[in-house]
Order: sequence, then C-alpha cells, then structure tokens
Amino acid sequence: MAAGINTPELKLVRTKFESDLISDSQLTEQQKQVINHRGSQLLVIGPAGSGKSSTLIKAITNRINNGEDPNSILAITYGRSSASKLRDQIASANPEKHTVNEPIARTFHSLAFMILNDPINISAGENKKYVLLSGAEQDAQIRELLAQDMKDLSKTSWPKELIPALATRGFAKELREFINRATERGSSPDELLAVGKKYQQKYWPAICDFWQRYKSVSALKDLTPASSIIRIDPSEIVIEAVEKLQENQKLLEKYRKLFKVIYVDEFQESDKAQRKLLQLLSGDELVIFADVDSAVGRFRGADPENLMADLEDAGIKNVI
Repeated sequence: MAAGINTPELKLVRTKFESDLISDSQLTEQQKQVINHRGSQLLVIGPAGSGKSSTLIKAITNRINNGEDPNSILAITYGRSSASKLRDQIASANPEKHTVNEPIARTFHSLAFMILNDPINISAGENKKYVLLSGAEQDAQIRELLAQDMKDLSKTSWPKELIPALATRGFAKELREFINRATERGSSPDELLAVGKKYQQKYWPAICDFWQRYKSVSALKDLTPASSIIRIDPSEIVIEAVEKLQENQKLLEKYRKLFKVIYVDEFQESDKAQRKLLQLLSGDELVIFADVDSAVGRFRGADPENLMADLEDAGIKNVI
C-alpha cells in the first residue's frame, strides 16, 4: 500500500546521557594521584560528595585511554542500578575504545554468580547450574515448614509465646530476614546457637533448629536425580563463590588473570564475605574507595566498624 501524502515522518533521538565525568582542569592533586596510581594497592577515603565515584570513573578512563585492555578491568559497586549507571558512565567516556566481553561494572553478587556458573566448575564434575531463590520462593519454603510445625508442635522447640505467630506471613518474612543476615555474616546454625546460649538469647535455639531443617530440606530438593539446578539464597551466593575459589586453584587463577585491575566503590557497604572474595581475586592493582563514617547497608550485613582493621590485615598500606 502506497504511503499517504501527509504521512508524518518520525525520528527517534537518543536522550543525552548525563555523565559525572569531571574535566582535567577540575581535578585536585589528590584526585590526580589516585587516577595515575599504579603498581600497589590503594585505599581512597572521602566523605559523601567528595568526588570518589567521579575519580573512579576518571581513573578507569585514564587506563583505557593509555592502552590497557578494558576486559582486564573490573569495577565493583553496590546495587544493580549503581552498577548499571557506572557501566554507562565508563562507556560514554570511552566510546571508541570501550569494547568489552563482559560488563566492566558489577556488584559482588553478580560477580559471585558468574564464578559459580563458570564452565570450570562443570568440568570439575559439577553439572548443575546455580539459580537464585527469590524472596517469595524462600518465604514459601519457610511457610511450608512452619505449617508442618503447627501440625505437631511436640516435635519443635518453638517457645509457647511464638506459636500464635507461626502461621502468619509476617513471621515467615522476619524468619527469612534473620536467617539471611546471619548467613551474610558467615554464621551457621551451630555457631549462632552457641552465641545465643552465651548471650542468653531466648528465641535463638528454636530459630537455629528451624534454620538447620530449612537448609536440609533445600539441599534434598537439589539432590533429586531430576534436578539440574542448585537453588541458592542470595545471602549465600558470595560465601559459596569464596568456597569454590578456595577449593579450585584453576578457577581462582582464571579470575585473577581475567581481572588484573580492580576498583571498588562504596566499600564501607561490604560485609566479611565480600571482603574475603575481593582478597582472593585482587593483586597489586587494587583501588578501594570508602567513606568510613557512612554506611546504609548495615541491615544487609555491612560492617563499616571493622573496615579499617580488615584492610590493615589485608596489607593495604597506601591511603589517600
């Protein structure tokens, strides 16, 4: 059919990307030191609004402009939206030279997920793919176990005052949050039980008993012959990746060679497991940005109070 005489012509225009990249004339001497730093691990400390993220972008841009392979650079940040924004900013700063096989900017969880599903694990005899459990799936499993407890309370250790709450969605959600936060801190049911007894936490023994049963049921589902996946809680993914790297030298060497240069933004939001993962993967070319007086992720396991001690133990001596 012929087009009408008055058919309007539409033109799609890409929205201009607002970059946080600062010009060379705006750089302070300290920022220049960070951008040009090479050959040793570095900690950059600054409060919110001091230009840490802008300096990180400028430092990566500087490396790429000077001929370093962008595929060898990893930038780690917190939250998918932050990682997406960081990727766009780095790409827009180096549009001609920004050719990468994998995203430069990732979260710790994205990095851990990539490690868990690496083909090296399959060649080592693991033929199952890791799949993340959603919060709704976790809640459903927990509610199913709680419903079983309600049918025969004599086989459980729930205190009498908690029994009316067992059938509620709110209790299942709070139980999931408790288990996830303990997992992120590297605790197990047995370890948490010991701590609970030491500090006379009345409800922790029952929670730890439930947690152990929850872990057992989840493991049994993945052991069935028909299952080709391993379901994993988001709170467990970084810890599991650390264990894989520690167990498989070939896997560890691959990622240490792949990411020769690592930058980390907002490191005060990190937990123990994330710091261990970074320690395993990083070499001399590691630059960490942090604001030790600001952390919004304590409820997710962030541990800013021990940040400086952990970095000192890791041997990072250069500080700007």
